[in-house]
Amino acid sequence: MPIGGVYDTGTVAVTNGSTAVVGTGVFWSDVLEGDHLLIGGVISLIASVDTGASTLTLMKPYAGATNATAAYQLVKMSWLRYDPATVMYQVRDMLSRMKDSNTGLFYYTVGTPDPAIGENGDLAIDVSTSLWTFWKKASGVWVLQSPLVGPAVTTREFLSANTIFYVRSDGSDANDGRADSVGTSAGAFATWQGAFDSVSRRFDFRGYTVTLKKGAGGSGTFSAGMIIGGWVGGGQITIDGIASTGCAINSSATCIETAVGVAGPVNVKNIKLVSTAYCVYAPAGTINIGNDVEFGAAQSHIIARNAGAVINVTASTIKISGSAFGHISADAGAVIHYDSNAVTISTSPTFSAFAVVTGCGTIFSSGSTFTGTVNGSRFLAVSGGNIWTGGAGDTYFPGTSAGAAVAADFSKYS
Repeated sequence: MPIGGVYDTGTVAVTNGSTAVVGTGVFWSDVLEGDHLLIGGVISLIASVDTGASTLTLMKPYAGATNATAAYQLVKMSWLRYDPATVMYQVRDMLSRMKDSNTGLFYYTVGTPDPAIGENGDLAIDVSTSLWTFWKKASGVWVLQSPLVGPAVTTREFLSANTIFYVRSDGSDANDGRADSVGTSAGAFATWQGAFDSVSRRFDFRGYTVTLKKGAGGSGTFSAGMIIGGWVGGGQITIDGIASTGCAINSSATCIETAVGVAGPVNVKNIKLVSTAYCVYAPAGTINIGNDVEFGAAQSHIIARNAGAVINVTASTIKISGSAFGHISADAGAVIHYDSNAVTISTSPTFSAFAVVTGCGTIFSSGSTFTGTVNGSRFLAVSGGNIWTGGAGDTYFPGTSAGAAVAADFSKYS
């Protein structure tokens, strides 16, 4: 489970003043020292786990009321999840699996692969032809396989102005994308990911803004989101769903995510986001959330993770219509600015905490207004996280229960 993930299957028995926690119907295979146990607004740090006996031991005696069948949440925020040794262990495990399975390395070549490179089982693609050719090494020799459909490597086209590329469900990812139409090669793309992959491969942005815009036709709902990585030439990417058409991404994965190497700011506006993972996720780079973005049900709505990652939600009109663990969450040194927004809340969504910071993450928020009802805690600051509201007070964020900042681990709300 990723950092910030939540597990809540089964129930637990807790006793006021005791460090022992007994689970019923639980599977605690991925619980570490330092993870957080949340029961009815009471936060406890976990000292150890016995997966065979389904028991936890807390670092300090439980401060809440005794309950034999308490609903709970295990929030995966242990400092061990940031440990480089853990990462290296996972890398070694991955390399071992590659060696022991029939998995090899992948080479990009121009022409026939050099016989001196690669091991048996490795793969290569020659990208110099109109149809890419696929090779596999066997008995020390590269053997030509079936061709792969795809464009040859060509010189990038230089953009000379801000440019719009259209996305509509009845389009094709093989199109050029610059016309809001279907049936011709100049027409719209079919998916957000296909649109980004195409323009990032074909163009040098030359500092201009590329807008991926929902076209006038096709369905308004897309079943897959996008991961935005690198492109050439600086500039920025804008995702524009056109609010008047009811555009939405309803994905089983994260709706909009940046990747390490993202080449510039990513702007998001006029769209509804629903996900079983995250709506907007920035593990790297900068995401700017503009007007008329609606957040439906998700694991988390807006999450920034890792030092250098920034999400700006400033002077925007935001809608919230679905529940999540948190609406805004910053961890591992990331920063979220959430200022002067007009936030409209419908359907009384529930959050474990509306604003969440951990792992030295920081949220700056002042001047925003919230219209509507939210169930759950107003905020949660743990593991050195900091929430700054400019002195707006403990009731600034919406919620039905008080927020919590764990001073013992240098977390702060001000």
